[in-house]
Amino acid sequence: MQWRTQVALLAQHPQLLEGSVLDNLQMPYRLQAHQQRRFDREWHIAQLAHLERGADFLHQAATHLSGGERQLVNTLRLLQLRPRVLLLDEPTAALDGETSAQLVNLLINWLRADTQRTLLWVTHDTQDIMPLADNHWHMQAGVLTELS
Repeated sequence: MQWRTQVALLAQHPQLLEGSVLDNLQMPYRLQAHQQRRFDREWHIAQLAHLERGADFLHQAATHLSGGERQLVNTLRLLQLRPRVLLLDEPTAALDGETSAQLVNLLINWLRADTQRTLLWVTHDTQDIMPLADNHWHMQAGVLTELS
């Protein structure tokens, strides 16, 4: 359980529960691993402002969200738990350019806020990520090589 509180996976296709955005954001606090933590509504409102969304976004039904909005909700749901390692599987693949840029900025700000955090980003679209990364690897035919 300790490992699961420190490492989080942001999947390419997020799964949200029925209910509102707020319901989805509060869900992790019902799990044993996070019961001692408290949901911070103000933190979410501040993050939504950076994503150019108002506090009313919290009350939208999850079933009515676009794919990009679902990805933003899933990202906030993970970041609020303050993992030390965030694994990203093509997090911007299905997003429009504006939402993709917002998500990249959110993740980079999260990473830079604490030197103890690590982000492992797997993507086919390296254009926006390469300048931001400290290390780069390329995988082809199962062979992983470090790029200089």
